[in-house]
Amino acid sequence: MVLNRATWCIVLGLFLVQISVAHEESNAKNCSDPACRSGRVLRNIFNYVTSDGGGKSLVLVPGLEIVKLPVQETARSSDYDDLKHQSFLTRMAKYLQTHEIKIKFPELVGQTDFNEVLAGTMKNINEGENVVDNSVLCEMSDTIVARTALGPIRGVKSEGVWGAKYLSFFRIPYAKPPIGELRFRDPLPPESWEDTLDCTKESMGCAQKMILLEGFLGDEDCLHVNVYTKNQNPKRLLPVMVYIHGGAFISGAGTSMMFGPDFLMEKDVVLVTLHYRVGALGFMSFQDPTLNIPGNAGLKDQLMALKWVRDNISYFGGDPNNVTLFGESAGGASVHYLMLSDLAKGLFHRAIVMSGTVYDPWAFPPDLDWAAKLALSLGWNGEGGEAGMLEILQKVDQVTLSEKQADFITHENRKNGVIFHFGPVVEPHWSTNAIITKLPRDMARTAWGNSIPIMTGGCADEGLLLYKEISSDNNFLGDLSNFVPWELNLGPQSAQRKNVAKTLRDFYFYGNVSSKDGLQNHIKFLGDKYFWHGLYRVVRARCEYAPRVPTFLYRFAVDSPEYNFLRALFCGDGVSGVCHGDDSNYIFKSGLVHTVPKPGSLEHTTINRMVSMWTSFAITGNPNCDAIAPTKWLPVSPNGPPYRCLNIAEELAFCLLPETERLSTWDSLFDRDQLI
Repeated sequence: MVLNRATWCIVLGLFLVQISVAHEESNAKNCSDPACRSGRVLRNIFNYVTSDGGGKSLVLVPGLEIVKLPVQETARSSDYDDLKHQSFLTRMAKYLQTHEIKIKFPELVGQTDFNEVLAGTMKNINEGENVVDNSVLCEMSDTIVARTALGPIRGVKSEGVWGAKYLSFFRIPYAKPPIGELRFRDPLPPESWEDTLDCTKESMGCAQKMILLEGFLGDEDCLHVNVYTKNQNPKRLLPVMVYIHGGAFISGAGTSMMFGPDFLMEKDVVLVTLHYRVGALGFMSFQDPTLNIPGNAGLKDQLMALKWVRDNISYFGGDPNNVTLFGESAGGASVHYLMLSDLAKGLFHRAIVMSGTVYDPWAFPPDLDWAAKLALSLGWNGEGGEAGMLEILQKVDQVTLSEKQADFITHENRKNGVIFHFGPVVEPHWSTNAIITKLPRDMARTAWGNSIPIMTGGCADEGLLLYKEISSDNNFLGDLSNFVPWELNLGPQSAQRKNVAKTLRDFYFYGNVSSKDGLQNHIKFLGDKYFWHGLYRVVRARCEYAPRVPTFLYRFAVDSPEYNFLRALFCGDGVSGVCHGDDSNYIFKSGLVHTVPKPGSLEHTTINRMVSMWTSFAITGNPNCDAIAPTKWLPVSPNGPPYRCLNIAEELAFCLLPETERLSTWDSLFDRDQLI
């Protein structure tokens, strides 16, 4: 009898072990436990199957032997699609691509109904402790088939730049495709599947007009997660790190091109990245309850992805009870928003908020009738109210929809302090699944996220993000009246607004905003306005409302000519500094960096420090680790400000936050209830 490779996996894993263990039982002296005897037989089989040569047989019991014969054909993927219970032999399966297995059965098998023996063996082994693994189904040389709660998936074996072996599973659906009538609406749970889903190739993310490059990217059918794991079956489930990408809520994707797992896979964690809807597709909002589009669909996508992690990550060796959510820019603000929403309570247990918070003005943009403007640009005649708008917006193709909205923000908008359009909103009272129910600063006071430890911080020169704007227009900031915080509720021509603008003007520019010699001051002003003051407010709020829960503050100040490529992208050549987003390049392997740093280099040392701190925090809730010793990174003191931070430069230092004086100036503009 000759079995094909798929049947071989089942028969060998379920039938031969049962018979062989029974035969060894009388001869076993120091191995009386059934699991131990099974292991002994499996080792013998494994050593035989993986050894060189063919034609020789392995006798298991008298009359029962295995013979492997070299063949030329390659195993078909379909051979592995329906394997359900033989996963403890997955390492053997890759050898079956080059050898046919012939099994000679003794008479006792011939006298027994084969299906009955197989069913009985299946039951016995499934009831044994640590005999059958429930996640891995079977593996081939370059791919592996694994379980999820919704159906089997096929991933691919990968190797990092420093040699770490890991498994990659791309394009795993965590929600129904948000297409057709589901466009703009809250995500719905995905449907299950029976056939093995190909998760060996990743998607490019959700539909969007690229910010820095020309053209359209992604697709509306985009609600996917990518999972990277070193070990699907560890002795103990591993900590999970879930990353939310940035992009101002209008662009970005969680692809391995930008967020490669190579560095993190050097550590014992499971990494999840995700795509969520951006721009109008993710943040369209209508007041009409009959339309059922309350807004924040993109944030709800993230929430749905976290539920997928809760229900499925154990299949990949991850611990659903030890999840760290982290993100940068809009991803950082997303993490912060989810810390405020009760809907996310319990879905993650630690948080890292990087260069983006709910206090940032771009993370809670003003409503300038974006939906109406978009509908008008697509041919809406102004009739039918919001229902009329939606009719137009539902019909247009995803490319046109994405490209039209990209034209809304002009240079003049940015000069008026409006740098992005569609984004998070306070949802209407009728929304039954609301993420944001009131002003974020008000939600933060009693948020469930006050009970979990966090890391937060940013880059030394965040304002370099707008370098091209300020370097090309000497009067970009005007008299600063348009950059007065909206939360102060000051009229556009009021004397109070003019006084606030003068305070900022005198502090940052000594009264002369348009001076060409003050470019660095422009960068500091914009970095503080759009990023650092929000981070500072997070720390102040945590000290006020979560004084006993650790909050670790960092400042990233490593300047590298190659690894700080976002600085080069936004600013061009000849500009130094640490731009918004440059810290992420030392946590993830970016495809835009074409070299691997050599041990001992500043870049290699920084990557080791960053990855070690981030994963140490994910594992223990404390970022201190050997990579930064003897430096000690302490949580902020609730008795501040001023606050101390870990300054991550060529030399580490735990010191007073250098931006303290500037940020205190911003604080002074607010009443306490407006601030935190």
